[in-house]
Amino acid sequence: MANRVFLFHETTDNFRSFEFDGTAQTGENWLPGFNTLGGAAANYTHIYILDTSVGPPVVRVFDIDQTRQSSLDITMNSGDTYSGIALTSTHLVAINQTNEKLEYYDLATKAYNSAMDATLPSQTTPGVYSGICRSGNFLYLTSHNDATYAPQIYKRNLDGSAVSDWAGQSSTTALTIFATRDRVNVVRKNGGHWDRFAFDGTADAVINTIGAGLWAASYTTFDLATAALTSSYDAVNHQFQVNVAWTGGHGDFTQDDVSLSHGTIVSFINVSGSNYQIKIAPPLTGMGTIVLTIREDAVTEKNAEITYTVGTFDNTGPPPPVTTPGMQENLTVTFPTATSALLQWDRPSSGIIDVDTYEVSVAAGSSPGTNYVATGSTRTRYLVTGLQRGTQYTFAVRGRNADGAGPASAPVTENTPIASMHNALFFKECVNYFDDGARVSEYGNPSNIIREAADNDYRTFTTEKDLSINIAVDGNPTRVDAVFIKSKGVTRHSGTPMGGSGTGWTNEALPETVENWEGTHISTTVLGFQHHLLLLDQHFTATSVRVQFQGTNVEVYELMCLEFGIEIDANGDFTEIATNFVDREGIIHSDPSGGIVYDSPIGNERDKWQVDYVVKIVPGKTILQTPEEFLYWRSENRNHVFCMEPSRFPWRIFPAVFVGKSVPVRYRTDDKTGGEILSFRVSEQ
Repeated sequence: MANRVFLFHETTDNFRSFEFDGTAQTGENWLPGFNTLGGAAANYTHIYILDTSVGPPVVRVFDIDQTRQSSLDITMNSGDTYSGIALTSTHLVAINQTNEKLEYYDLATKAYNSAMDATLPSQTTPGVYSGICRSGNFLYLTSHNDATYAPQIYKRNLDGSAVSDWAGQSSTTALTIFATRDRVNVVRKNGGHWDRFAFDGTADAVINTIGAGLWAASYTTFDLATAALTSSYDAVNHQFQVNVAWTGGHGDFTQDDVSLSHGTIVSFINVSGSNYQIKIAPPLTGMGTIVLTIREDAVTEKNAEITYTVGTFDNTGPPPPVTTPGMQENLTVTFPTATSALLQWDRPSSGIIDVDTYEVSVAAGSSPGTNYVATGSTRTRYLVTGLQRGTQYTFAVRGRNADGAGPASAPVTENTPIASMHNALFFKECVNYFDDGARVSEYGNPSNIIREAADNDYRTFTTEKDLSINIAVDGNPTRVDAVFIKSKGVTRHSGTPMGGSGTGWTNEALPETVENWEGTHISTTVLGFQHHLLLLDQHFTATSVRVQFQGTNVEVYELMCLEFGIEIDANGDFTEIATNFVDREGIIHSDPSGGIVYDSPIGNERDKWQVDYVVKIVPGKTILQTPEEFLYWRSENRNHVFCMEPSRFPWRIFPAVFVGKSVPVRYRTDDKTGGEILSFRVSEQ
């Protein structure tokens, strides 16, 4: 096949061949054998011609080389007039001029399916629909009217539903329409001009080279695409892999374009661009040769008709012995910290047990990953680090020996916790002003300063439901990782960042209870105050944040936008440190060791409590000068550092109060001795 349009010349009763630029190819002209045509269409194997000289009309079928194939003929509905046909991958689509609708005939059974009928807009007499063609996922119809000479083009989905319409060339009529790779072409009834349009209806240059004549029907053919195919056999999974690399353009290549003589397609992947990967499982029994055939009717791109021998299979004897490790069993995942996962599993209960190493896959989301990392060990446990807190991951493990990797274990999908058990998170407020009240105002009215929502005394409040928090520093946006609200009467709240990047939060409901690390549900209302600590899934930056509250008799006592700083886990290790949580000279070591000592909360378990921490600062691994400097986080003569224990008290946040000041760190290098114990207490004011 080649890139051609065949136009039926009704005076001479033959199809005349033209290139897509209008150049005649007279040596390719041919006679279908009948002289009254209502339309034509073609795919990569056959030509379909609507013969309206008989009743009922019959679609007569030819091979692409114009050899008659009468067994494939399709008989249309009796008594109706038809004026054009097109092809989808499964159906012949015909314009029923009598009823002004599209009819669909199954190419395999040749049966008419009335349930698929699509109604067309009514034409004004003597206007009629005169032609149809397909391009990709759309049908294009044209109408003509010998009274108004105002043709119209109708763009439709393959099911006939409307997409768009546009006007054709004025003062003309047309009997046929066809599509090339990038244009839809309306052929004038007598003059032979091609009025060309882009697929969005934009008019293009007119082609006027084919000459006068009564051009009544048309079909197009396209040259064949070529591809390089290679195959290999995966002995572990007992599959063939075929790589397809298209050259010089191709159509919309899908799995539906592929057929096999034996076996089944396991996966069909577009690796990149024109490169595809097909995995094939041979039959479980018998023997033979797998032949892959690609047949593609691209309509407006290159067609394809490719046959390729994949390989042979022989399953008549016993299955080959398995030499790779068996499937690992009972994979479990626990989280020592919010950013690490401990994987533990059992060896296979049958098959090959011994391995040279294990390999672990970690993928964000709910689907197993394809990349595996060797643990370098034969121990059935592995610690994964560097995870993101509060994120879903899917884990799997497999064994490997000299013969290759065994099958992967059943995957396990879990969410990393927001915080590890018995740990402490430190935040700072996103502002650094001496006057707290200067940063909160009524939204849209910056002169109305709302000091009550920022004075930290929990005794005064505002009833305003629409607030603006200014968190700019020197006019620049700051980062927000969490929001803390102390209130009464609030049911939901939303936050919209301004002057930065990222999104805020929408209609966040205040939970009545939260679950701590023991699994106990604890009320978030204490002494009549609601407490909501919202750790955002994704941080954002802003110069100001609009916070809107919903509820009845709303009272807002405290509103803070917080930036995450540091996490200390139950072992006293710094598991995560923000890049700007530093001392005055801009440096903090990422992993000093030590320990945390917990004391029971004082008083009754209501609003007030305190807990003491003791953290060992290792000599030579930090240049912090004093405990105050460690926790003030560059504060300006006031405390901007807040602490929370999300595992024990998941709804609260408290200012940090210092106790037990020790000797400052005197030595800063690894070859010196000394150090200090940093003690501080976290308690509510």
